[in-house]
Amino acid sequence: MIKHDKLSSNFPLSIKDLKNLSGLKGKFLEPRFYRVMKELWSSLQIVGLGEVDDGGLPSLVHGSTQTIFEDIWKAAASAELSDVWMMLCDLPGFEWFLKRMIMSWLFEP
Repeated sequence: MIKHDKLSSNFPLSIKDLKNLSGLKGKFLEPRFYRVMKELWSSLQIVGLGEVDDGGLPSLVHGSTQTIFEDIWKAAASAELSDVWMMLCDLPGFEWFLKRMIMSWLFEP
């Protein structure tokens, strides 16, 4: 499994690096790997940082949100929930993101 401490101490990581680090490589474990990645992305625990040449095609580089945005993460930890919600509502694209998250929760298999 991909642990948060591995992500934060070893970032940035490509998909290939994440598979090696988690031990979820190979055809048999690929669905599980992508399920875990979807969960990490959905919970905003990881973010994309760019691309790296990882063989044939460029690969997205991932990192821990808490490590990359450490100052914002710490500020959010001590902020009032209502203030954070208002800040999120002001972000461009947040309404689209929120609708998508709600739909995924409602229609999750």
